[in-house]
Amino acid sequence: MGRYTGLKVNLVDEPTTCVVKGTGKALKNLDLLKNGDYQFRTLHDLVIE
Repeated sequence: MGRYTGLKVNLVDEPTTCVVKGTGKALKNLDLLKNGDYQFRTLHDLVIE
């Protein structure tokens, strides 16, 4: 996957936990995602704190 996307990829012990955490971050920042037309310009744009 990393070679295909060019992104850093890590295998994790508990992938479900990662999905839950990512979903939580998305829900906390729903205003960025709700209209569906936000385009990420850099990898830094993917980081939601």
